[in-house]
Amino acid sequence: MKNLIYLFLLALIIGACQPTAEKQYFTESPEIEIAKKTNEAYMAGDWETIKSYFADSAFVYFNSTEGITSDQYVGGLQQSVANYSKYGFLEDANYEMIVTDNGQKWVHAWLNWEATTVDGKDVKTLVTINWGIENDKIFGLVVIYNALPMYLAANPPSTPEIEADSITVDQ
Repeated sequence: MKNLIYLFLLALIIGACQPTAEKQYFTESPEIEIAKKTNEAYMAGDWETIKSYFADSAFVYFNSTEGITSDQYVGGLQQSVANYSKYGFLEDANYEMIVTDNGQKWVHAWLNWEATTVDGKDVKTLVTINWGIENDKIFGLVVIYNALPMYLAANPPSTPEIEADSITVDQ
């Protein structure tokens, strides 16, 4: 019995000495709120508020492997929304934040974007946005989306659409 008690105490001591893992996944955080506020500013056309969240040396990848500055990014947003009478994200967005092994905080969001062009065409696409945030400033932004629906709305095909039931595939 005495050995059993010693074994239990040894297990308890060893268990207590194990490092506890820090939490790395969050669904609520101040960084997520910053991401949400930048999206709210986008939908309101509040370009100055969006700019205010970026660090001076922030990098942005906007559906491209070529980086641009935050000023170029905001300018591009301003130009693109001029093609739409209304635009915005649906309220079913999912946000999460992860803390990388080296301590960086990244907020990820998956959103449905919908718009109506100035000539009345509806456009829908999925958007993934990733914000790197440190000290309440965005140091990195990666935006990925399918641009084809936007392109087709602006440049309709010159050939008539093919009906789905007339397409055959040989196997």
